[in-house]
Amino acid sequence: MSDRALVRCFFCVELPREVKLYLSSLAERYFSDRSLFKAVERENLHVTVRFVGEVEPSTVEALSSEVGRRLGLSALRPFGLRLGSPGSFGRPPRVFWVGLEGDLEGLLGLWRLVEGSCEALGLRGDGKPFSPHVTLARVRGGAPGRLRAISERFEGELVEGMSFEVSSLVLMESALSREGPTYRPITSWRLGV
Repeated sequence: MSDRALVRCFFCVELPREVKLYLSSLAERYFSDRSLFKAVERENLHVTVRFVGEVEPSTVEALSSEVGRRLGLSALRPFGLRLGSPGSFGRPPRVFWVGLEGDLEGLLGLWRLVEGSCEALGLRGDGKPFSPHVTLARVRGGAPGRLRAISERFEGELVEGMSFEVSSLVLMESALSREGPTYRPITSWRLGV
């Protein structure tokens, strides 16, 4: 971990290289206008399980320990997901994403385990239901009419249903800068071990 007083972090599932390449090419087709969008860098594409936020290093250690303990006691095993339909959050849209299909119960089980670990340490969530997706771009600004037109085209896109296995969970540090976030794994756990 870094030397900063607080650590900004989140739990995620990393994506295979070929899935990142495909999603990055999809984002390039729709969200290359940098005045309108901030596309997620290819290397940063992931499935967020739970955003933690900025916490003390001692909280990161306690959280890592609690998640590891719960995973060791759980029946969670590797599971399969595939890319699903594209969508957006907000009207006009603020975030563009690709949904997930497949063994969503496995992903929900992982989310419940992480959420329970966070709550045990007094880290409250945002109260929103878990929405399995991969964020491709965030809106910087622009005319609502133009954003709606892009959203309609994007949401009509036929996404290739690429499949991948989820075999690990990662606690990731996110260091913010003017160029965008830099991610660094803090801890990772193999499922079913």
